[in-house]
Amino acid sequence: MFTEIFGNSPRVKLLDFLADHVDFDYTISQIEEFTEISRPTLYRLIGELKAEKMISLTRQVGASKFYGLNTRNGKVIEMLQMEFEAINKRLLEQPREPSAQPIGLSATRFTLGQLRRPFGLIAPRPASTAVKFKKGRKKSRK
Repeated sequence: MFTEIFGNSPRVKLLDFLADHVDFDYTISQIEEFTEISRPTLYRLIGELKAEKMISLTRQVGASKFYGLNTRNGKVIEMLQMEFEAINKRLLEQPREPSAQPIGLSATRFTLGQLRRPFGLIAPRPASTAVKFKKGRKKSRK
């Protein structure tokens, strides 16, 4: 969405990619593959965006560092709200089929919780995934 508005610069492409996948974090290699931004440019951009606190190091697995949008940053929140408002506007402007039901989108501002799961499509993780086994001896077949 951002690339349509702000152009196809590497910085815009990176922010657009991360904004489209807010719930996930990525390594430099993954970002390079998905955005087609060169590795040296990514290192420079990640350094700049980390300094602005727009992205953050989310975790490290071995030597791999994972980065994602810093959704606590005011600029990032405004950027995501702008993107969702633009998407809502496009959806509202599309001609509807006579039998289609409206999906109830409005131009209201989203809260951060709504940005992460706007339509409740992701089921919550179960509280416990432990498997319980019965205690006792196996019955032998005769």
